[in-house]
Amino acid sequence: FPQNAVDLGMFSKRSLPYVYFRRCEKKMYALAAVIGCMSEGNRQYLLRHNPKLSADRVELFPNTAAVRPLEKTADIARVRQERGIPAQACVFLFSGNMGAPQYTELLCAAMDRFAGDARVFFLVMGDGTHSARVRAHIEKGAFKNVLMTGRLPAEQYQRVADCCDVGLSTLDPRFTIPNYPSKTLSYMMGAIPVLAATDSRTDYRDLLVEQARCGLWSDSSRQEDFFANIERLAQNPALREELGRNGREYFENNFDVRRSVDILEKRFLAKKSS
Repeated sequence: FPQNAVDLGMFSKRSLPYVYFRRCEKKMYALAAVIGCMSEGNRQYLLRHNPKLSADRVELFPNTAAVRPLEKTADIARVRQERGIPAQACVFLFSGNMGAPQYTELLCAAMDRFAGDARVFFLVMGDGTHSARVRAHIEKGAFKNVLMTGRLPAEQYQRVADCCDVGLSTLDPRFTIPNYPSKTLSYMMGAIPVLAATDSRTDYRDLLVEQARCGLWSDSSRQEDFFANIERLAQNPALREELGRNGREYFENNFDVRRSVDILEKRFLAKKSS
């Protein structure tokens, strides 16, 4: 921020809000002893657009989480029945915030494309500034293969999420800043594959497809590619299992919260010794 607001057309670089918030951004960078970035692409972007920053003050500091045992819900069929989710459908989970950055227009377009398709079921859990739009779209379409809930308590959320087959992650195609959606960690921890559609400038694709090999990616400006990936995962349970297993393994090796602790301790000890 404020570049992400510019990307989404909220104001221009010539506007007073941009000038003010950009000044605040630069002041924060000047005050910080070290700046953590969630990905290498994010780090390179920050250095490229803030040439006064020295590279040794900008460090890779990825999102992490405490590793929990992989305990899938024992009776998936019963949980699905409680929620009215067909037992045989491939369930695509869209969880978390629903705002302008998440590009919910693409989610709604997917609902339209697969309306009445018994193989595909969309489960939407969360809220946000665009949640009312999504709910209105669902009500207008009277979809039989879509269920939307609000935010659930953590225990209930996990119980339902464990019954899903694919985690959806979408971002507006206009973004110019490399970004990793935070929901990625919960999908990987739960050993479900990630189906992403984002801007083409982020290195999120590299994580999913090249490094972790835990999902499929497409440019969010290309709807048909996103639909094709939904189709591919819906009809290939073996691929879903492989991608989910890869994601869980990568999460344990790279996104354990202990990595954050190690980075912080290393930086603190280096400062103390100097």
